[in-house]
Amino acid sequence: NTYYGASFEFPSAYDFIRRYHDIWHTLTIHAKANMPGKVLVFFLLRALSPSPEIQAFWIVLCSALGGYLLALMAREMTDGNRKAALYACILYQLVPSKLYFAPLLNILSPLPILLGFYWFLRFLTTEKKIYLAGLAICLYVVFLFEPLPLVTGLVFAAFLFESVQRSPHPVKLLTSSVWVTIAVLVGFHLLILGVFRFNLFRAFANLMDFTANFNLTHDRNYAHWTTHNLKDLFVNSIASSQTLIFFLAVAAALWRRYKTKATTRMTGGDLFAVAMLATALINNYLGLILGETIRIWIFIAVFIQISVAVYCAVPPTTDAPSSRTATFYIVAATSFAQLVLTFGSLRFAWP
Repeated sequence: NTYYGASFEFPSAYDFIRRYHDIWHTLTIHAKANMPGKVLVFFLLRALSPSPEIQAFWIVLCSALGGYLLALMAREMTDGNRKAALYACILYQLVPSKLYFAPLLNILSPLPILLGFYWFLRFLTTEKKIYLAGLAICLYVVFLFEPLPLVTGLVFAAFLFESVQRSPHPVKLLTSSVWVTIAVLVGFHLLILGVFRFNLFRAFANLMDFTANFNLTHDRNYAHWTTHNLKDLFVNSIASSQTLIFFLAVAAALWRRYKTKATTRMTGGDLFAVAMLATALINNYLGLILGETIRIWIFIAVFIQISVAVYCAVPPTTDAPSSRTATFYIVAATSFAQLVLTFGSLRFAWP
């Protein structure tokens, strides 16, 4: 693991991040092609234990705690539905791609954006600006560790737009949500820049430039991947039953929107399902990822579980007698079965 190896080349995390712009070009290709947050994680893990096996345990444990964040998000967007929260937590643990690539650091990539989105939902519910400060710091961590989850910004924008539409003070809500987040993000960036001499946005610009040059040099044409990426996401990264329920959730959301002729606001679950499908498609056709989708898009696979959980937990109409509990049991069982049947073919992370 090049991130693990890079952490041995410097006496401390402080020395590494303070000298980062001077030594960036000397790093191995994977460390150079990623933001420094991944190397910093191994400084932390080595402080917890010198044993690689123990460090792997900490990575898997921290990743598993993301199920709690997913539960909080599901509960927040369903007005406190505990069944949706429970389902989301369970389905998170059954995401195939997350388990396939444990204990690689990719399984940690959803955590900062999950926490940031939860705090954003809390702001939209309470309008307390302290949650925007938390969101801004989470966005900094996303930039520092793995910037790709920022493509979920479309989901943030959809929820903000919906909240602005029904707010008695729409202009105030919109402006405050934007300027507070930007102000805290810039302020935190300047603090890190002053203390560690680390420029987040310079590092990000170097990363984008390096990636673009690498793809040109190696003739990595994205056209080949426009269908393979979607196949890997919806067939391999998440279980087939999860994919089916996700598309049923999107279809149901669009049908309800059509029946009401867009005169009523979409529920949180409906809005999230449609926004996530749009995010996956836009992310695919932006051409940011040239293969390895199963591993790199773990954060999208995790987000999709919210739509699956909400579809199974929330009755389709107010007159419906119950939720689709049996559907959830089938999804959970088939997801587990797919994991059992496919896990034996893996040799990437656990030789």
